[in-house]
Amino acid sequence: MTTIGYINVSLQIFGGLLSLIIILCLRVTRRKREQLERRYIQLLTGNTILLFSDAAGSLFEGRLDGFSRWMVWLLTLLAFVLGYVIIGLFTRYLRDFLAQKGAPVTNRPLYIIRAVVLLAVGFTVFSQFNDMYYLIDAQNVYQIQDQYWLSQVFGIGGMALNGFVIFHYRKYFFKWEMVAFGVYIFIPVAALLVQILIEELSVLSLATTVCLLSIYLGIQLQSSREAGERELELEKSRTALMMSQIQPHFLYNTLLSIKQLCDVEPKKASAAMGHFAFYLRDNLYAVSGPQLIPFKKELEHLEDYLYLEKMRFAEQINVHWQTECTDFLVPPLTLQPIVENAVCHGLTEKDGGGTLTIRTEKSLDGVVITIRDDGAGFNPTAELDKSRPHIGIANVKKRLETQCGGTLEIQSAPGGGTVVTMTIPERSAYENTYGG
Repeated sequence: MTTIGYINVSLQIFGGLLSLIIILCLRVTRRKREQLERRYIQLLTGNTILLFSDAAGSLFEGRLDGFSRWMVWLLTLLAFVLGYVIIGLFTRYLRDFLAQKGAPVTNRPLYIIRAVVLLAVGFTVFSQFNDMYYLIDAQNVYQIQDQYWLSQVFGIGGMALNGFVIFHYRKYFFKWEMVAFGVYIFIPVAALLVQILIEELSVLSLATTVCLLSIYLGIQLQSSREAGERELELEKSRTALMMSQIQPHFLYNTLLSIKQLCDVEPKKASAAMGHFAFYLRDNLYAVSGPQLIPFKKELEHLEDYLYLEKMRFAEQINVHWQTECTDFLVPPLTLQPIVENAVCHGLTEKDGGGTLTIRTEKSLDGVVITIRDDGAGFNPTAELDKSRPHIGIANVKKRLETQCGGTLEIQSAPGGGTVVTMTIPERSAYENTYGG
């Protein structure tokens, strides 16, 4: 192997190890990865395999046994193909990044890049029969041929298209993001041009690794900070929800009802105090406990709440349970704020009260939870009464979306009752760990 050959192998191994270290850091330090981070790991993985394949192919060169000949051919072909695939992976990463920014990005650039990648791979396969890019000579050594430059043109064209996408959506980038992506575009293109001029030198893979590192430092770390901020905001919302559910008037009315029972029905007073204690415990647990809890535990908390309300309102509240499906997870305090609205602003505001129905059922996509009441109802499009706190429903909706990708919809009309429908995707609903 020549001196340049040893330099190439050293650079490739160094770049591969650097990519591998970043992958391991991302996998070890994060339990839950967002889609953009998964795309980035896929990009790094492709680059790592390419670098180690390229380096291994060089190490087998010059050996004349059948296995070494086969490995040089296979690893060289793999390196060429992965080089094009990485361009496609970067385009997909760029598309998801822009989509996360709220840009009206389409899949058209991705489709064009895929076509370019398929065409480039096709030419590479075709070159195995006519040696237009390279050949493996009788000494089992990789030799660049006259049409090698064409293999680089596909890469330059793909990166140029990505550069156009970045320029077109430039208003969605911060300056440091433009620099990070710009580095990824221009340095590899420059490396491709260098390889066309100095055919023996292989700097593209190392240049790609350095650029991926710049994206990690400039974008992924920022993404991690934003994820941490979202987690902090989620914790604040859980605390706010817990505090909103312990309203002074509810505490006062409940304790007063228990006091009255102590004089006439001590056993009922004791049972009510037990439900009240469990109710307070579960509200506190919502802040310090896991992000997702078994639905059965949420039902127990709801039963404690409804027991206390029925103690006050008696026959005004009728509850029908249709919860055959309970083997799934939900964020804590998911049902109780919705049911509290149904009781306080629906059933008890209707003459004679009404019926509350709580239903769960499996669907093709996961689980559907329906909370229906035939109470006073309201106009969903009317302006909210600012004198009354409305943190409950908005908070539940936000936590459903953030913690398990769920949705919440409300249908209501004055005098026609209210229906609240929550959907929890199957992947989140039946996740095995309580951590979410």
